[in-house]
Amino acid sequence: MSKTSRGGRPGYGEELAAIGWYFDHNRSRGIFIAEVEGGYLGKASAAGQAAETYAEGLDFPREELKQLILRAAMGPTIPEKAPVFCRAGYSAFMGAFGNLCDQQAATNVSVLEVSEGFVVGYTLPNSERRREFLDATGIDDLLCGPAAQ
Repeated sequence: MSKTSRGGRPGYGEELAAIGWYFDHNRSRGIFIAEVEGGYLGKASAAGQAAETYAEGLDFPREELKQLILRAAMGPTIPEKAPVFCRAGYSAFMGAFGNLCDQQAATNVSVLEVSEGFVVGYTLPNSERRREFLDATGIDDLLCGPAAQ
């Protein structure tokens, strides 16, 4: 996981991996997470629930993320049934995406699960907003590339 600090805060690699651990631990599906001023807001559905019909709203305040990071570090949760396009689970994927954001000094990150992958968003230091679709191949590339370290 990334140890990059942003103003005394953990890096995106640590924060997003911990949020991904939470999703894995709770067997969530249809996830969405977006960075806001005080942390992250998101939604997730329980495994087996249709994301279109039921989703739980989630709040991950920055002051609570450190505890979540510690809980996640105690041991990974290997998902019983990970999404077919993300077999390593949310924690591995979101940690790698967070590391990529740390490497690029990106801000304002977001992750949206869609039927065949994820749409990720982030803002570069030059204020350029990027959105990318990552299918199974793109996810595997991210997980096997330098951001996975």
